[in-house]
Amino acid sequence: MKHLLSIILKLLTKYQSPMIDLGLIYFRLKEYANNDSTVNPPDYAVKQLHRLTREYRDLPMGLLGGDMAFLLLLARLIKEEILEKPEGLLHMAYNIIKKNSTYFVNAPIQLDLRDRFYPFGVVMMSLLNTDEDTIERYVLEEQIIFRLCDCEKILTISIPSVYSPTELTAGILHSIGAFAALAEKHGVYPHKAKQIKEMVKMAPFDRTHSYLQDIIMLDLQCSREVSIDPNEVNTETLLNLLNDAGRLSICYDSKEFFLSVFTFCKKLCHDFIGLISNSNCSSSQLVGFALGLDKLLYDD
Repeated sequence: MKHLLSIILKLLTKYQSPMIDLGLIYFRLKEYANNDSTVNPPDYAVKQLHRLTREYRDLPMGLLGGDMAFLLLLARLIKEEILEKPEGLLHMAYNIIKKNSTYFVNAPIQLDLRDRFYPFGVVMMSLLNTDEDTIERYVLEEQIIFRLCDCEKILTISIPSVYSPTELTAGILHSIGAFAALAEKHGVYPHKAKQIKEMVKMAPFDRTHSYLQDIIMLDLQCSREVSIDPNEVNTETLLNLLNDAGRLSICYDSKEFFLSVFTFCKKLCHDFIGLISNSNCSSSQLVGFALGLDKLLYDD
């Protein structure tokens, strides 16, 4: 596994796109932090990080590659002591969460079904690692409890001609499940969090509007047999699955999440080095795969 990760990271050294991937920023800063006597400071990554911190309001919305992903990157760098906590981090977080909530802020159900994920819970949970016993932390925990209650409504309440839980996609469900698992782990309203985890396992969902990789990830998260025919998983789907699972393992702070996907993929592909060498992998797909492997190998 270490050999596979090193090959992917070597392939990624050639990418210097002006639209640098947040995962690449993470790897370059981590490499410098771990080898500061032998590796030159990653000026490009540092400049991008400072620019994003100043201009975070201009980032696109979203959990994978958007403003939510940027918050998670900061939380990850702080947790690993690669970065000092930026001043006003929680203020930045609330601005981003408010921006992503604008569409449904006055709606009876706090959800936009057009979104692939329910990102707010896992982002808020990541910020708990950046605060100690402060008033701000208690305010954040209160907001997390509110979001857990929102998730319960999302999973149980139907509004005729407006909303039904059967409209939920697999991506929304596994992101709610990951949020509940983190809340239970950190002792934030654990009884409710445990209930929500069980609700997710039993919840019906809209397969037609769900990404194939989200259906696979939801099945694996719920510890049940994957309901997708393996013949439907072509090379592109496999790469997308590894990419998404790797990035989400960081969002969900769960190496088990990526491990279950990696184990599933190994049944379909016995030569990952050949896969990434012989297919037209994008840099984005490689970064996501690398993030998952890094999480498996080095996360405590």
